[in-house]
Order: sequence, then C-alpha cells, then structure tokens
Amino acid sequence: MSYQVNLSAIKQPKEISTERLVLKPVSDEYQTFVFQYLSDHKVRHNMQLPTLNTKERQDAWWQKFSEWRNAGKAVQWCVFDKKTDTYIGLLTIKEIEIAVCRGEIGYSILKEHWRKGYGKEAASRVLQYAFEDINLHTVFAMISPQNEGSQRIVRGMGMIQEAHFKDIHFFEGKFYDLLQFSIINPSHLK
Repeated sequence: MSYQVNLSAIKQPKEISTERLVLKPVSDEYQTFVFQYLSDHKVRHNMQLPTLNTKERQDAWWQKFSEWRNAGKAVQWCVFDKKTDTYIGLLTIKEIEIAVCRGEIGYSILKEHWRKGYGKEAASRVLQYAFEDINLHTVFAMISPQNEGSQRIVRGMGMIQEAHFKDIHFFEGKFYDLLQFSIINPSHLK
C-alpha cells in the first residue's frame, strides 16, 4: 500500500461537484467571494476567528494561503450552487503534512446558507477528494465545543472525536477549548 501524497492534487486541484454544488479551486478571480465570509463577523466569530474586515487583513490572509497552496500545505475550493451559481462558502484542507499524509479540513458557509445541508455536502466531497485524489491517511477537524452545527457535519461524515483540548485557542482576550475529530482513509484500513 502506498502512503505517498499526490502533491499535484494539492497544487493543481480539480473542480469537483456534488448533486447541488460545484467546488471550484480558489484563484484570484474568486477573491471577492472569499472576502464575503472573511468579513462576516457572525461566521468568523462562530469559528472563534477574527473578522478580516479591512483590506490589509484580507490581503495578509490571501497572501498566507497563496503561499500555503503553492507549497502544497493547503488546497481550497469556492463553493457555488450548481443551478444559480450563487457563492455559498469556502472549503479548505490545510496544515497538510506530506510526510505523515495528514491534513485538517475546514469549511465556512455564508450564514444565509446555514442549515440547508450545504456544509456537509461540500465537506463530504472534499473529504472524498482528500482520500481518493490526494491520498491522505488521516483528516482531522478542530471545532469549538459550542459549534454544534460543525460537530454535526463532521460526525455525519464518520469522523470521531479524539480529544478535548482545554484552553488551547486564544481569541479576543480569552482562552477557549477545542474538540479534535478525525477519520482514517478507508482504503488504508484494508
């Protein structure tokens, strides 16, 4: 069995789709869409992340992820409704550790699209890509205990909670707990 990561699937990701959604690899043409979620206080606060509501903050974020994408440390997709071409959110596999075939899944759905099943649908397709195209061995997610919607998404994809880290995340002057969920590539269990 090969435990080698397919680096080209990270650096040149393909467009993928689900029944209702199309996920397009992040590129400069989608920057305006991505900044919709980065500047949305409710979405970012729900993830206990700072709102990136200035051009300087957005440019710094874009530069960081551009470097990560180019180095094979992250892959990202913008999510659109297939029928209307409406932007729905951003899906990411980041913190990719090529030596151990591991990465963290993250997703941000604009609040007007919450509770429609888009998060689970898109995240499930990205998880499939992580296993079948990239060949990651393990995918994990770090989630706030208060973010029950996100916990439902990962549990619905078969991820199990492995840890509850106390006071590990610092946000707006306070420490917060994070839960770690993970799943092993089913093809590696055979």
